[in-house]
Amino acid sequence: MKLGDLVRTSALRYPDREAVVCAGTRISFAKLDHRSNRLANGLLGLGQQPGDRVALYLPNSIQLVVAMAALAKSGGVMVPLSTRLAPPEVAYMLSHSEPMAVIFSPELRDVARQAAAGLAGVRLIVTAHAGPGETALEDLMEAGADTAPPALPAGFDDLAICYTSGTTGRPKGAV
Repeated sequence: MKLGDLVRTSALRYPDREAVVCAGTRISFAKLDHRSNRLANGLLGLGQQPGDRVALYLPNSIQLVVAMAALAKSGGVMVPLSTRLAPPEVAYMLSHSEPMAVIFSPELRDVARQAAAGLAGVRLIVTAHAGPGETALEDLMEAGADTAPPALPAGFDDLAICYTSGTTGRPKGAV
């Protein structure tokens, strides 16, 4: 069973049970399924294909969990970036992973924009009001259907690229 299917199945079995609790905010499995469907379909509407990487430059939050579930459903490969990284580290990881989009929170806007500046075709998606050249996450979700996205290819299994600490050289992306 794929992770996106697990979210969907949990929403069918336990729609009103809490799926995520973060900083006093709680969402149910049904809400997580609904929001992740909308984001998955919104990303697919931007042209995301299975295997395309999407960097997640977000603090621990409900939005992070929704984005992770959406990528599991759409076939996107998440590239989680620690919010504690120095700007050159973020720039290196974005350059190395070649994401089609970067989802970031507004307090990380300057670093995200600078790190993605030299990368062709990278979409900037912010979890707040969008600035020039950015898309607001909520607008992207509004554009996406709330139905389940198309099923992923049977053999597709890549979910994430996590970077090593780079203590002996440059960080390495591990699938």
